[in-house]
Order: sequence, then structure tokens, then C-alpha cells
Amino acid sequence: MSPKSSPIEWHKVAELELRCPWHGYDYDPLTGKPPSGFSDAPACFPLEVREDGVYVAVPAELAHERTVSDVMVEARRASRTAQTESTHRRAV
Repeated sequence: MSPKSSPIEWHKVAELELRCPWHGYDYDPLTGKPPSGFSDAPACFPLEVREDGVYVAVPAELAHERTVSDVMVEARRASRTAQTESTHRRAV
């Protein structure tokens, strides 16, 4: 499953690639590399298939670089909190 619990779509461009149905992002499922001409790629981690499951070597904590999306989410949360508090004050 891809982000937001949506199934990942398989399609063929030149080689086998995965496409995120939400973002339209294409990448090689084995290497994580994007198509030729693109430089952004998802993080990739080694994995091991065992009898009892698939094990992925994910680092303990990934570094996060703050983005515009983070600011937008923070602003939206602050707005919702202010609206909730305002509604609560009027109801009391």
C-alpha cells in the first residue's frame, strides 16, 4: 500500500515502475530511482525476505528537513484549535 492507504499502481513506461496514484510519482521499485531526467527519489532501505516475513532495515530515526508543507499543517492545526476554543467559549 502507498501513502493514504491507496493501492500502488503498476505500469510500464520504459521499464517496470511503480506509480503513486495520489502524486503521480514514478519510480523503480527495486532501487527507488526516479525516471530519467528526474532527481527526486524516495528513501530506500535494504530488505530481507524470511520465512516469517519481510524485514526492512529502517534507520532508528530519519532526519526531517522542515518544508512549506510542515508550515501549512502547523497553521491549519493552529486555526482549528482557535476555532474549537472560540466555539467552546460561546457554548459555555
